[in-house]
Amino acid sequence: MQRPDYAQAVQIRASRVVAIAIIAAAVAALSNCSRISYAVVNGPAHVGWYDRKANIAYGKESRQALDVYAPVGAFNRPIVVFWYGGIWTKGAKEDYRFVGAALANAGYVAVLPDYRLYPQVRYPTFVEDGALALKWAHEHAAEIGGSPRSLFLMGHSAGAHIAASLALDPRYLQNVGGSTSWVRGWIGLAGPYELEKRIPLLDEIFRAPYTSADWQPVLLAREHAPPALLLQGTDDYIVRVKEAVHLDQKLRAVDVPVECHIYDAVDHFKVVSALSVPFRGDAPSLQDVSRFIDRIVGADESVYLPCPNFPDLDQAAIGIDPHPVARLDDLQRIAIELGDRGHAHDDAPQRDLRGHLVEDHGLRRRAGEAAGVEHAGPARRALRARANENPVLEADTAQLVTRLDDRAEHRIHPAPA
Repeated sequence: MQRPDYAQAVQIRASRVVAIAIIAAAVAALSNCSRISYAVVNGPAHVGWYDRKANIAYGKESRQALDVYAPVGAFNRPIVVFWYGGIWTKGAKEDYRFVGAALANAGYVAVLPDYRLYPQVRYPTFVEDGALALKWAHEHAAEIGGSPRSLFLMGHSAGAHIAASLALDPRYLQNVGGSTSWVRGWIGLAGPYELEKRIPLLDEIFRAPYTSADWQPVLLAREHAPPALLLQGTDDYIVRVKEAVHLDQKLRAVDVPVECHIYDAVDHFKVVSALSVPFRGDAPSLQDVSRFIDRIVGADESVYLPCPNFPDLDQAAIGIDPHPVARLDDLQRIAIELGDRGHAHDDAPQRDLRGHLVEDHGLRRRAGEAAGVEHAGPARRALRARANENPVLEADTAQLVTRLDDRAEHRIHPAPA
């Protein structure tokens, strides 16, 4: 595929702007139709510097097929295998072209598999299909421009359950001749990690002889599991916020690196539709996914922010009252760069910084962005401004700034070219 000349590039950019404008204008009128809504989020995905190969078989069954999205000229890039949701009864990889395009345009090779659904199959067959798709990605990594040493799992809703099951239960990959050591990390968007059979349909999908000990990822947390990134919206009335919070806590209890972001005013679908160009203002899902992958590929594991501790985790969704006065991105970077991962510290200044983070969950939207050298100056100024407001911080400002300088060299490395 040849890169166009300047005139062609201008025309392509103009066409892209027009397409996005038309799509954005149609969103309100079309939001009640799920099929057309997929057309809305997928519209911009047809433009981008990536190659798409569709309907590649990874098994013998008709739904054991996948699509590959790769940056043009990709070589040795991280691979992200993404499973969509649909309560294990519906869904098609074509509906999630916007996910493949977003990941490919961000520099990753995206693999989007279909998998068998109920009533054709029941648990755990769809997870077993996921293991076969991952095995295919590992074996064909070089052919699709990826690296078999940089495999990431990602899923939304039921797809996040598949990704979590593969990452946390070694039996699935062992049964296809693989290993969880293939997995560098996994990403769950609004996943049902404490799956309970609250509706009759789930009684049919998840049946004996299997129990919650098999299908609840929160009960599968284990030492040496791959690092995890959990993304969840507060306005999700399908999957409870506490499911991400509890899995975050379980993984941390066994020293598994895990990062968790709770997005204010984001519902169940917006957490994934935010990967589509017109909707990226809804949530920083793509930025958080990219930072997570790049940090691991760059071997910098210094930044993992936990879920906040909500006062009532039994609510189906929890609204957050933002505090705009505390929205200081540089303050957030400082707290993160000081190694504040939500653990108990005796250091009063760090407790104060952590308190502002807990009070204002908007700061967590960019959690995981390390303070590189280019951010050191603004970070110092923000810290001093906060110190002037709080006498507890003032005494230790110099020490904290010094520690920020010491850690600045450990900023996130980009993915290998």
